[in-house]
Amino acid sequence: MDKRTINSLLINRALKDPDHPCAISKGPDGTWHKMPWSEGMRRIRALAHALRSRGVERGDRVAIISNTRAEWVLTDFSILALGAVTVGIYPTSTPDQVSYVLGHSGSKVVFVEDRKMLRQLKSALGAVDGIRLVVLMAEGETDENAVSLQALLDEGHALDQKYPSSFLAWAGAVEPDDVCTYVYTSGTTGNPKGAICTHGNFHHVATVVPQALGLGGHDRSMIFLPLAHSLQRYIIYAGLVIGGEPWFAESIEKLPDNLREAKPTILVAVPRLLEKVRSRVLAARESMSPTRKALFDWALAVAMTRSRRIQMGLPVGPVLAAEYDLAGKLVLDKIRERVGGHLRLIGCGSAPLDPAVAEFFHALGITVLEGYGLTETSAPATINRPHDFRFGTVGKPIPGVDIKLASDGEVLIRGPGNFRGYHRDREQTAAVIQDGWFHSGDIGELTPDGFLRITDRKKDLIKTSGGKFIAPQYLEGLLRDQPLIGHVVIYGDNKPFVTALITLDREQCKQRLGLDGDPAGWSRRDDVRRAVEEAVSRVNAKVARYESIKKHVLVPDEFTVEAGQLTPTLKLRRKEVSRQYAHLLEALYEGDAAAAGAA
Repeated sequence: MDKRTINSLLINRALKDPDHPCAISKGPDGTWHKMPWSEGMRRIRALAHALRSRGVERGDRVAIISNTRAEWVLTDFSILALGAVTVGIYPTSTPDQVSYVLGHSGSKVVFVEDRKMLRQLKSALGAVDGIRLVVLMAEGETDENAVSLQALLDEGHALDQKYPSSFLAWAGAVEPDDVCTYVYTSGTTGNPKGAICTHGNFHHVATVVPQALGLGGHDRSMIFLPLAHSLQRYIIYAGLVIGGEPWFAESIEKLPDNLREAKPTILVAVPRLLEKVRSRVLAARESMSPTRKALFDWALAVAMTRSRRIQMGLPVGPVLAAEYDLAGKLVLDKIRERVGGHLRLIGCGSAPLDPAVAEFFHALGITVLEGYGLTETSAPATINRPHDFRFGTVGKPIPGVDIKLASDGEVLIRGPGNFRGYHRDREQTAAVIQDGWFHSGDIGELTPDGFLRITDRKKDLIKTSGGKFIAPQYLEGLLRDQPLIGHVVIYGDNKPFVTALITLDREQCKQRLGLDGDPAGWSRRDDVRRAVEEAVSRVNAKVARYESIKKHVLVPDEFTVEAGQLTPTLKLRRKEVSRQYAHLLEALYEGDAAAAGAA
C-alpha cells in the first residue's frame, strides 16, 4: 500500500518485518515479552473483524480510556483499519469530563482499561446515550457490564479466517483526508475542544520527522506518555516508519527502573521529567564527601566545557577528549545509567524547557532536541536536529511546514500536519484557521539563522496596572532552576506588581537540607523560607525592576494531575492554580503577608 494513511504505514511495516517486535511489555512474571508483528497483526485483524461485526462502520467514533499500554496501540490500529475514528480519553479524567467527551464526540464503543476504572466511570458511561458496547481491556478480567477484549479477539479470529480478504479491503479504502482521530485538548480552563486530525496529517509528521532526525530500525524507545495526547500518538506512528523497538513502561512510577532495564537509545519526554533527573543528580552531590564532591565537580566541568565547544562549532581537541573519557569512567557513566546508559537523543516538547537542563544532558553525551507543535498541528511543527540545534529554541520548521510571526508576535503555522478544525465548533475553528494559517496562540521570535523561540502564551501575558507586559513562563523558568524550588506560578495581571506562588522540590529538600518527616511542614521551616527568599532575590537580580517578584507565598502542596493543577502531560494549569490559591495570592496585595505565609 502506498497511500498517505496510517493504515498504509501499518501494513507495510508488518509485511516487511513480521518477526520484528511491534511491542515489548513486561508480563505478570516480571520479565519483558516481545510481540512480533506477525502476532500483532493477527490481533489487529481479529479486533477489526469483531468491531465490524458489532456494528462499527467507517466514520464511527470509538473511545479508549486507558493508561499507556500495548493494547491501546493495537486497538487504535484496529479502529483506523475500519476507517473509524479513535477518541483517546485521559485515564485521569473525572467522570464528568469522560461523559462530556463521549457525548460530544458521539462515541458508540468504549474501551476501558480494567475493572477498577470501569467501576469508577460507571456513572459517566450511564449518562451518555448511544454507547452500544463497552470493552474491558485488561487480560483475565471480566465484568458483567462489559465484554472482555479476549472475547472480541476470539470472535474476530474466526471471522478473519472465514473472510481473509476483508481486512485489507477495509484498510485500503481509507483515504488520506479521512479522519483518523479526535484529539481532545487537555486545556487549562473549560471543556476541552476535539481537534479533528486526518490520516494525512499524522502520516506527514510521522514520515518526515524520523528522516530529519536520522532515526532507524536499530533504535529502541520507551513509551510512557499518555496516548490520548498527540505527541505520544505521533511517536507510535513514526515507529511504523523507522521500525525500531517500542518498549512500554509499566507506569510512570516504575519508569526509572524500566529505563535501566530497556536501555533505550531514544526517548520522547516532557520537560518536567528531565528537570527531575537533573535536580536529583545535583541534589545527590550535596550528600557526597568532600573528595567525591570535588571529583563530581571536576567531571561535570570537563563535560560542560566539551558541550560548549561543540555548541560553538569548535574542535574538542585530544586533551579535552581524553579528560572527558576519564570523567565518563569515574562519574558520568553512573549518571547516564539513571536513564539506561544508552540514550543518545531525547525529544522534548509539550512545555518550555530550561536551556540549562538541555545543556546538562548534552554534557553527558545525550542531545536533547526540543521541538514545538500543538494538538492542532498533529505534534511537531518545528524541531532541532542532531547536528543543527540551538538550546533555548524549538528548532526549525519540519519539511513541508511554514512558520511566520504575526504583527503581535503570534506564531502562525501552515503545513500538511494542520488539523481540519474543532469537532462541532465552527466558531473556534474560524478563530484559529485563517487563510490557511493556524494561529497558535503562542508568542515567539525567529533568530537570524531561522530557529524559533517561544517566549510565552498570548493569553498568559500579564499586564500590570502600570501598563507593563510580563511573560510569566520566563520568570517561572528562572525560579524553577533555583535549588529547592518545585513548581512556580507567577501572578499579577492588573496588579501593581508581580507575585509568585511557589512549591518545594521535595527530593532536593531531602538531599540538600536533610529534611525528613511530614513534607507538609517543611514550608514553615525558617531555613527553607530563607533559602526560597534567597532564590527569589537571585532571580530578581536578573530581570528588569518591573518584572521582579515583590512578594511570594510558599505552599506545602505538590501540584498534581488529580487536583487539576497539572494537565495529563504535566503542563501547569496556571489559571486553575491561581483560582485554587486566589485567597493566598490576593492577600499579598492586601499587605497581609502573614496570613498568606500561614498556608
